[in-house]
Amino acid sequence: MHLEAQAPQLLVYPTQVTDQTLRYSFTAPLGAEALLAVYNSTGQVVLREHGPQLAGGELRLPNLPMGWYVVQLLVNHKSYSARFYRP
Repeated sequence: MHLEAQAPQLLVYPTQVTDQTLRYSFTAPLGAEALLAVYNSTGQVVLREHGPQLAGGELRLPNLPMGWYVVQLLVNHKSYSARFYRP
C-alpha cells in the first residue's frame, strides 16, 4: 500500500463567526517566519500576527463589522488561505 502525503491546509472554524472567536489550524509544521493575516472584503489588513506559534489556536475578533474575511497564512514562501463570515 502506498500512502501519499496530503498537501498542507489552513482550516478555520466556524466559518460563520458569531462568538467573536475564530479557531484555526494548519496541518503542517511551521517555520519561524510564519505570518498570519486577516483581510476584509476590500483587501485591508484587520489583524496580523507572526512567529512559529501560529500552527493553531484562536483569534479574537471583537470589532469586525459584518462581512466576508480571508485568513492568509504565509509559510516558507507559500500562501494558504481560508474564508469566514462575520454576521
